[in-house]
Amino acid sequence: MCYIPPIDSADELPKVKIIGNESPIKCFACAPEWNEKRVYAVMDEKNRVVVWDLDTATPIQGHRAHPGPPKELTKPQQKEVTSALCFSTNNQLLSCDRGSLVIYCLLLNRFKVHSNFFRRKDVVVALSRVPDKSDMFVAGMRDGLVQIFSIKTMSILQSLRAHDREIVSIDLMMVTVDGDKKPVETTAKGSKATAAEKERPKKQARKKPVPEPDTSDFLDIYDFNDNQEEFGTIIDRESNDSAREKFHEKIKSVVGFNFQEACQNLKEDILEAAARREGEDEDDDERVSGEELNTDDENELDDCEKLRDYVVVDSDEEELGAQDGEEEEEEDAAERKLILVTGSRENVVWFWDFETGLPIDKVTMQSDVSKRLCNTIFINAVWLDENHIVANNAAGQVFESKVQFVRRHNKLGMVSSVSLAPYPVEKIFHVIRGNEGRYIWCSSINRKLTCVHVAEDGEPTVAREFSCMIPTNRFLVEHPLEPMVIAVATSAPRIEIINLLTMKPDNVQLKHFTNKIGGIVMTLAWHPEQEEKLAFATNEGRIGLFDTKNPKNVPVLLKSFTNKEIYALCWCYLTDEKSQRRMILMACGKSDLAYYYVTGQNKHEPNMYTQFGKVSHVSAVGNLCFVGTQDGAIYVADLDHNFNQLYHRCVVKRYITALEYKNKHLAVSDGKGRLVLINFTEGYEDTDGKNITPLEGHDGPITGIRWCHGEKMHLLSTSYDGSIRIWDAESTTCLKIFATGSIVNSAVFSSLDENIIIYVGVGHSLSCFDYTKGQPSRPKPTIQYASGNQTEEGTDSSKTDAVPEADGKTNDNKRSNSKTKNTDTAAIDELVDKVSQVVINGRKPTKPEATPFTLTHREAARTDTVLECIVKLLHSVDAELEDSSEKDAESEESDQDADSIPESSTNRSEDETKKEAPSQDDAEFYNEKLFSTEAKLQQLIEEETKHAEQVQKPLGNFVLLPQLLFKLKDKILESISKKKLTAELLALTPYVSHVFWRQCCKAYAYQLIESNKSMASIPYFLASFEIDELLELLCEKKHFREAWAICRLQTLPDDPWNEKIGTAWASYLESNGNLEPAALVWTGIKRYDDALRTLSKRKEQSKELVQTIDALKAKILDTKPEPEAKKK
Repeated sequence: MCYIPPIDSADELPKVKIIGNESPIKCFACAPEWNEKRVYAVMDEKNRVVVWDLDTATPIQGHRAHPGPPKELTKPQQKEVTSALCFSTNNQLLSCDRGSLVIYCLLLNRFKVHSNFFRRKDVVVALSRVPDKSDMFVAGMRDGLVQIFSIKTMSILQSLRAHDREIVSIDLMMVTVDGDKKPVETTAKGSKATAAEKERPKKQARKKPVPEPDTSDFLDIYDFNDNQEEFGTIIDRESNDSAREKFHEKIKSVVGFNFQEACQNLKEDILEAAARREGEDEDDDERVSGEELNTDDENELDDCEKLRDYVVVDSDEEELGAQDGEEEEEEDAAERKLILVTGSRENVVWFWDFETGLPIDKVTMQSDVSKRLCNTIFINAVWLDENHIVANNAAGQVFESKVQFVRRHNKLGMVSSVSLAPYPVEKIFHVIRGNEGRYIWCSSINRKLTCVHVAEDGEPTVAREFSCMIPTNRFLVEHPLEPMVIAVATSAPRIEIINLLTMKPDNVQLKHFTNKIGGIVMTLAWHPEQEEKLAFATNEGRIGLFDTKNPKNVPVLLKSFTNKEIYALCWCYLTDEKSQRRMILMACGKSDLAYYYVTGQNKHEPNMYTQFGKVSHVSAVGNLCFVGTQDGAIYVADLDHNFNQLYHRCVVKRYITALEYKNKHLAVSDGKGRLVLINFTEGYEDTDGKNITPLEGHDGPITGIRWCHGEKMHLLSTSYDGSIRIWDAESTTCLKIFATGSIVNSAVFSSLDENIIIYVGVGHSLSCFDYTKGQPSRPKPTIQYASGNQTEEGTDSSKTDAVPEADGKTNDNKRSNSKTKNTDTAAIDELVDKVSQVVINGRKPTKPEATPFTLTHREAARTDTVLECIVKLLHSVDAELEDSSEKDAESEESDQDADSIPESSTNRSEDETKKEAPSQDDAEFYNEKLFSTEAKLQQLIEEETKHAEQVQKPLGNFVLLPQLLFKLKDKILESISKKKLTAELLALTPYVSHVFWRQCCKAYAYQLIESNKSMASIPYFLASFEIDELLELLCEKKHFREAWAICRLQTLPDDPWNEKIGTAWASYLESNGNLEPAALVWTGIKRYDDALRTLSKRKEQSKELVQTIDALKAKILDTKPEPEAKKK
């Protein structure tokens, strides 16, 4: 959040106040009065409503009445607007999430939930208070409905329907209505005297007139008397006979008769006569009261009665009274109406009569379809004054419209005209009106905030302009010639350039570039000699060159060599085979390496270089080029000799993410979190890894590394684990660890001060810190969340507050670190923020996913069976796995000699197999097959699959089984024909062919439309051969058996993942008290000491347990290496 104070001076920019929030903000609202205390409210992504004090920049109170959002939301669902906030003028805060309404009292710190106030499927996206009516509000829905409601009566007063799409803006204004006077219920006081009053004798009391009998024809509908008949018109009310005759002649005329016009005139006559009739009725009442009060002694009447019951005699005073009556009549004609204007995701702006809820008219915001900002439309309309509105169109232009409201024939209408010239702003998607003065604030898609002042003559001028950075940025690079200039690659089609010398805490001057970028900017590279030239690359494979002198310049686009991400760019000189030395730009994609000549022949054309294989990163310093590959190998090439290879070695196991060279030291990082230093001081000859030093500490993939500028050999590294580490390369020690809380994408040492680190990442648009100082502790603010004891009828008070107190018996282990009682607010807040399994609004926790290894899991629950399996594994665990090459050779020999085998030998072999078949006592356990050979594991998978089919379980979790054992293509084709293709099977289709995968994707797309099913992530890892990520995911989800099976069948026997999975599995079982299964896993991975230690923890040792412990001890003695003295 940022606060821009009012504009006081025309020379200085106001100091912007930035306030940090814990989580992303969904919506916010400001209190209407900022006299005594300036507060505003926000709703975050967890649906928590928090009220902040602007002056202290701290949260002071709030509530958690709204239920939390669903855990699994698609990206389109995450972008949807589903909530709104609005303050009232009496210290109440209204919050809506979808269709639920919560009224929160700030003074009492209490809230009330109205979950069924709106319709069930309504989603409130906009809220606005009504001026001068503290209990009335206007709500805009996603489906285009606008509703006016009252929180005093808790009822919906009006439903306005004209929009068909989501409401974007709501604004109200009290305006003047010109034209005919609106009919009133009673005759206004001081109005002009009627003809009957003028004919009344002077100085005499008023007498009640005697009604005359009706002699009109009852068949003439125009002559009915409404005082005596059930139906009638106003003809008998006419006191003038000539007017009556004229009216009859008019209606009896047939020539040129227009029925519609006659009906309209009739309606007008009826309304005017009704108004006169009501006025005469009141006059009759006055005459009656005057007749009763008019006695012989007129002195007994007070002055007010005399003025009311008698007329003035003096002619001068009568003329003066007539003039006053005309002036009062003119004042009464100036009618005031409250007009509502709404904008939506359509090209129209609607005007409404707030009193009646009827639409008045609309204004269409025309725009060029080819210049639309995006696929949708955001039309915001606000009042500038009572005669002008300001609104944006789909092309991002802002226009001013002049409106005038008139009443003709008792019908409210509007005359509007849109200005031809737009405001001096562009690409605007949101506008609001300033609280004071004629100011309009406009927000553009270029993250620019512009304040436009509109003078009285209608001339708009830009008063202030502020630029904002993207919240998530990807890359930082310093200018080689001007180190104070930094270019930032954003996660949008945008590049920012910042000068550190002009940067202030509340004012950062940005220079942005957006032309022809198109996608997310992945990396940047400054030209080493031409200081204005900047190269960029995007996630769509686009590479271009910007001239940074002018932000509106169009970049020079190079011919693309890929349509995927570009991860690295670097400038260098290359001497080719013809000994021509030219400047080139090297670009590295996901697996391809290319370079471009920027001058001379074949410039801007990609030259592919395949000598290094699948390349993942590239960098260059001087005449040296450093290339990293997908398999963790690095190459050092000489650019003066056309990429002559100087060094090659595999230093890490994963793809290389960054390469940085300084003073004969090369820093290398990979996607597993490993960082190594290679010392080339003694040359580039391979020394069997003696010059390689690892730097360990990161827990996630490393995103970037940078050397410092000075003579010190300090290195910084950024990672997915949210930390920035500063290393001393000479001592290979970590000097500082700075935790940011989210993914850090890039960081550099500041040229102003080497101790300052500037970094960007997820949620960090541009941040810095001094690593020589301690990391500042940010105490968590204590918020007084409201309780929900004031609830509506039929609502359980225990379920109203979104965070109920946990039961002490069931959550003792979750509150082990808390020393306070349940009633302590701090303890409750800690539980809410840290316990992910807390039940919100009575929702049950989700059940764990079912495992495909049902039989194995069931067997592991029986302690006796597990102990027997451990003993059996001790006697068979030393059996070496068969070599795959020997298996292939034997299979080939068996295929060649199959036809030459005599029947006798075949029968003899069958008899031998029958004799060698295991008995029931020697039957293998399911868990034994899990830790045995691959053939036994495949046999176990077959049995598990058959069991699942017999019990008719869904095979959603059995996707790895058909991949390993069955005919995958037939299975997928069968699923497509039955319209039961799953996301798991779709991820396995690349095992058949790439063309087949594309066909299945198309079929699955149609199936998803029909069934609305979600996709799983595990099969996509399998299909893309990302085994490590899959194993990590399975271990995090505690699916250790699945991870073990995949690791055994997809990796090498000596792969460290086997021990890692087994260790995590056994530790997890041991921590939960499952000692026997944990010992089984320890035994399966040949960690006999740990198995013995685990079983020894059992206090009550049975006979079988003691035998198993003895067997483990004997196995440990057998596997223990003998002393060297005995061997001699």
